[in-house]
Amino acid sequence: MLEWGFNMSDVMGFNLPERSVSELSQDIKAMMEDGFSYLRVRGEVGRVSRPSSGHLYFDLKEGPAVLSAVCWRSNVARLAEQPVEGQEMILTGRLTTFPGQSRYQLLVDSVEIAGRGALMAALEALRAKLQGEGLFDPEHKRPLPFMPARVGVVTSPSGSVLRDIIHRMRDRFATPITLWPSRVQGDGAGRELTHAIRGLSRMVEDGHELAPDVVILARGGGSFEDLFCFNDEELVRAVAACPVPVVSAVGHETDVTLVDFAADLRAPTPSAAAELVFPLGEALAKDLSRASARMDRLLQQRVHQMEQRLDYAERFLRGGAQRLAQAQTRLQQATRRLDRAPGQSSRNAAQRLALAGKRLTPGRLLERHNSWSRHLVALGRRGDQEIQRRVHDAGERLVHLARMMEVMSHRNVLARGYMIARNEKGDVVTLSQIEGPSFWLEDAGGRAEATIIKKA
Repeated sequence: MLEWGFNMSDVMGFNLPERSVSELSQDIKAMMEDGFSYLRVRGEVGRVSRPSSGHLYFDLKEGPAVLSAVCWRSNVARLAEQPVEGQEMILTGRLTTFPGQSRYQLLVDSVEIAGRGALMAALEALRAKLQGEGLFDPEHKRPLPFMPARVGVVTSPSGSVLRDIIHRMRDRFATPITLWPSRVQGDGAGRELTHAIRGLSRMVEDGHELAPDVVILARGGGSFEDLFCFNDEELVRAVAACPVPVVSAVGHETDVTLVDFAADLRAPTPSAAAELVFPLGEALAKDLSRASARMDRLLQQRVHQMEQRLDYAERFLRGGAQRLAQAQTRLQQATRRLDRAPGQSSRNAAQRLALAGKRLTPGRLLERHNSWSRHLVALGRRGDQEIQRRVHDAGERLVHLARMMEVMSHRNVLARGYMIARNEKGDVVTLSQIEGPSFWLEDAGGRAEATIIKKA
């Protein structure tokens, strides 16, 4: 009988140690996690699934190769970018296995758009260049006008940003708007925005009737790519060179673009920009009222001071006449004593009296009295002129304040096409404050009774 040199049971692996499925899965899991502890993978995002659990499941593919990826609910909200199907992205995370289906998958910690690193480096280089030229220096920032006659707005005419700005404007002081429509994202948006800023700048320089006193550059929130047109170098230079203050209101409060550095003021949102630019009518009326009262007090104080000065001058004139009469009396008394004095003493006394008489003649005293009188009359005339000038200036200021209050009056606002609602008592109310079905609508032409059919 032929004898073989090996055992058939060994060849078939019968002597290998046995492992359970769980043990094998755990060994594979340990080997994969040890070999691929933390890594970055680049590829195209495939299908994206967002179940009710809050977890995020998607695929990363390149050609026929597909990598399953999962981001747990606790980390989804912290992702800087959300995966978008068809977009090339870079995933960072840990490779592990899913024993339930004998699959491996990537546990995602962060998601970024492929190529953004180079883009951010170029953006930082541009920022440093423009800062080195002084375009972002704080001393170049200009304050906003207290009450602009016209406001320029550069934004998309079809978005909600323009509606938000107009809504805030209507709630405050109704200032005219010059809208320069422009795209705010996509190819060519940077050139359009630059053209808009430069167009408004030319209107200011040419003295155009629609030229603004301040410009709002606005856009709603969006992704890094959506807002990238606001980093255009020519746009940043146009904002810095604008002859009137520019308010940047691009994206949300956390979004930062280069125009934010070049603008005179950055607002966190377009609505906040409108609140900064358009003055509050009620507050303005209170300021004017306080200014008018202060002018009245200052005018009264000045008039009182001038009256006191004139009264003092009058008392001084009366005192001069009294002193002249007293001097004449003393001269007459001395003359009489001289007539009664005998001999040399009489002659000496006469000489002294004659010398004193030369100094105290009525003519010289009258001359001094007339000189003081002329001086005091001139002083009175200057006082009268000063009072008249002050009263005239105060009157002009009060007329100016009255004109401003008239411009802000609700009648002028109604004349521009607005309407107000009043209840049965005549009080101004909003639609939500109307209790009954009927109320009154008032415009510049009068009022009419209205009935609420349905509140939306």
